[in-house]
Amino acid sequence: MAVIAIVGAGLIGRAWAIAFARGGHEVRVYDGVAGAAEKAVQFATNVLPALAEEGLLDGQSPSHVARRLRVMDTLPAAVSGASHVQENTPENLETKQRVFAQLDDIAAPDAVLASSGDVIETIERERRTKLPEAELQRRQVWRDRRLMGLAAHKRKASRDIGS
Repeated sequence: MAVIAIVGAGLIGRAWAIAFARGGHEVRVYDGVAGAAEKAVQFATNVLPALAEEGLLDGQSPSHVARRLRVMDTLPAAVSGASHVQENTPENLETKQRVFAQLDDIAAPDAVLASSGDVIETIERERRTKLPEAELQRRQVWRDRRLMGLAAHKRKASRDIGS
């Protein structure tokens, strides 16, 4: 299966990581904030049993899916060899431009560079990319209501117990 790089490990990045891992892909999770990628993989590992109970892992065991998720310490390590890079950084044009400039330098020329961002930001990134062969795609974030519900429930429960 393909190697997927997740850049930005907040709620949207976590959902993408789970979706790609469910699909059988090796998923490399990176976030510039120290500890964020580790928290994302831990979140995914914790939520996978509930997804299995809902029949959302297509018969795969939670541990099997979780083994496809890997924390990466650097952006180059996450992107190296990835055929698809899913960017999920905060909705800030300068941040996204900086990240995509880095991706232009390190991603394979045939890698798909995808963003969970806004259309205007995507147009700006396309205009400024250095690699004309890089495919920048705007993708609406896949939202499985049950997954997002679990994420919301997990956050509420964490607040209730003072975490």
